[in-house]
Amino acid sequence: MKKPPLPSYQEYKAAFLAKGVHFPLQKITAPKDGLLTMLPSNGNRQGWPWNEEVKSEEYNEKIAWPKISVISPSYNQGAYFEETIRSVLLQNYPNLEYIVIDGGSNDNTVSILNQYAQWISYWQSEKDRGQSHAINLGFSIASGQIYCWINSDDYFTKGTLKEVALAYVLKKAQFIYGNCYNLKDGVFSPFRVAITFDRYLCIPGLSQPSTFWAAEIHQPIWEELSCTLDFELWMRIAKGARKKYLDIYLSVAREHSESKTHTQDEKLRQRWREDQDRQWSVHGPVPWHRLNNERRYVQKLFRMFPLLKKLF
Repeated sequence: MKKPPLPSYQEYKAAFLAKGVHFPLQKITAPKDGLLTMLPSNGNRQGWPWNEEVKSEEYNEKIAWPKISVISPSYNQGAYFEETIRSVLLQNYPNLEYIVIDGGSNDNTVSILNQYAQWISYWQSEKDRGQSHAINLGFSIASGQIYCWINSDDYFTKGTLKEVALAYVLKKAQFIYGNCYNLKDGVFSPFRVAITFDRYLCIPGLSQPSTFWAAEIHQPIWEELSCTLDFELWMRIAKGARKKYLDIYLSVAREHSESKTHTQDEKLRQRWREDQDRQWSVHGPVPWHRLNNERRYVQKLFRMFPLLKKLF
């Protein structure tokens, strides 16, 4: 199989060192009473993650909670970004590294980041080469045992980081994934992902904000990709990894006019097609129809015998 052109994290990290960034980055540790009363006012908004938080006592002190590095790439999503940030911080996870790489937003994003700066391990707002580049910049300075990214218009559900960490610790999982809610016009639609085997990694089906993996299997994002970057990454890093499916809803993915996944914009649709051409020039060809039919049959078995899911 061909290899995609991938950047050097050493070069990226060297650039951060040249700017005076010190490593390891600040670890975010929630106080025993939690962060809720310390964060900026929520404007009387109700529910998660506005006036609710994961209770610190839910984290068993006998467990050595692994460090989780969360990266948020961002650009002009100030209308949603505060909800994203709060959904990370109000997990009250005891060993968190939160990195925000903003591409030089000209909306209210920087104002929001300044309000939450003391609870963010590192953030910057300057021009970058797009989402893939921003995510790579973040991971180049990450030091966690578990990696993930959450886009600035999506957010984690309550208790997500705890459940992921338990799967990592207790199940020795290297690739952890779960379900997702899609949010459009105030309506939440549940999306249950298919249980994934190596054979079916070439078929899209995972939810990006509900996917987490061990740092030991991480590889850089292919920066030429702007739409299929997550799908292509899973194809590389999940193969052969110890996988664990969590049959719970780990995140909320927002659908709006500017979101890539649900766009009607013809220019963005063309970028999807270009990404697919690049991806399959490396990973193809794929017997789509046969594998799709196979996977549907396997998922039907899981629906018929739901207890089987616990094995995976």
